Amino acid sequence: MYTLEHLPKIQPSRISTTLYRRLFGFGTAANYFRTQSSNQFLEHIRVPTLLIQAKDDPLIPFSTYNHPAFAKNPNLTLVTPDHGGHLGFLSRRKPRFWLDETLLDWIERQ
Repeated sequence: MYTLEHLPKIQPSRISTTLYRRLFGFGTAANYFRTQSSNQFLEHIRVPTLLIQAKDDPLIPFSTYNHPAFAKNPNLTLVTPDHGGHLGFLSRRKPRFWLDETLLDWIERQ
């Protein structure tokens, strides 16, 4: 069982490494991202694929999406709202659930 007793002592920059090493056995966060990232498959995607990534996501650096496949692969559609955080695609105005509308609109265009 994992407890949160050591969490206040962990520096934010080390949280990923600590979690990936202890919980998932990857050794380091860098090794996890190197071996598990989908970026190695982006150029090979052959079906229409929608990716939605907020520019202010605190967990995934937006620079990740500078991958050349987004410019070269016509099957990839990248939507990049300025705000949304990590999976927080809610709007202050209607439609409140912005992500739902965006997904449905994209599916209808396929």
